[in-house]
Amino acid sequence: MIPRETYRLTQKVFRILLDAYSHPGRIYSLFNGQLEETQRSSPILMVLMTLLNHEVTFHVLGEEGGGLEKEIIERTGSRVATPNEADFILSLLGNGQGTKLQPKRGTQEYPDTSATLIFLVKRLSQEPPGNLFLSLKGPGIKNEARVCMDGFGKREILHLKEINSEYPLGVESIFVDPLGRLMCIPRSTQIELRETWDTLQ
Repeated sequence: MIPRETYRLTQKVFRILLDAYSHPGRIYSLFNGQLEETQRSSPILMVLMTLLNHEVTFHVLGEEGGGLEKEIIERTGSRVATPNEADFILSLLGNGQGTKLQPKRGTQEYPDTSATLIFLVKRLSQEPPGNLFLSLKGPGIKNEARVCMDGFGKREILHLKEINSEYPLGVESIFVDPLGRLMCIPRSTQIELRETWDTLQ
């Protein structure tokens, strides 16, 4: 049985995730006053505890994920799978392995069987500074959403764009930073990489 405090925490985080999916590119805070101080945990664990359970599988990219793997299993009951079979893929510090990563993209009949990628980045913002500038368009976005982030590579975002190039096939992406800021990019969102913040105008 799930402890009451854990249930309350995951319900609140789930509502934040729903809002973030409904408004791609908009940055939300996991610590925005909805959570009591005693409920707050590692931002990435808060997301994982909300989304994972014994019915789904996950994979942590990178050798540094060994200790985290064990904690995820203990907290969620989820099972480890290979990167191309996992329902959820956690990438630490923007390490998406470039073009090596080939996650599940769903099928024309069942596009929702695709994987969800969860990226831990250094910083999310909607204004400079940052090392990566994105322009997002699509459902849930009025005109354009502009995003700035640190700790995520250009080849990673270009690979993500390629994976999502044949909608409805593609993957869902969640970006989280250590301060609890969170942003979602659904597979229906069009991604454009910009060299500078000014070129987003």
